[in-house]
Amino acid sequence: MMSRGNGRVMTAGRRELRDVAREVRIRRLLAELDRREAMARAAKPSVDRHFGWSNLAPGSGLTEAQEDFVDYWAPQRVLEECEAKRQLIGAIADWGPSTDRDRDRLDHLLDTLAFGLTT
Repeated sequence: MMSRGNGRVMTAGRRELRDVAREVRIRRLLAELDRREAMARAAKPSVDRHFGWSNLAPGSGLTEAQEDFVDYWAPQRVLEECEAKRQLIGAIADWGPSTDRDRDRLDHLLDTLAFGLTT
């Protein structure tokens, strides 16, 4: 049930509750993207031409595979990924679901964006 603020109470159906849950999920995803972007901006090097981390020194003790992984997730890459996810979330919200199947697919896409690939 939901209150309208005028003393009247209206009931929400299953579809409306799913839509509210989706809106909450979208707000949380955007907040997480804000957090990741702030961390990536703070980790960016002060030199504009440099792409990697600001304080990852040679001889860090990382294996070559670990260095490749860290290089792949350099701050600029994280910022680019966050922007792409923001655009996808915006498209999902703008297109909106029209059927229950669409709702299921959009919810799955949002979960994948939030938590990675799911089975």
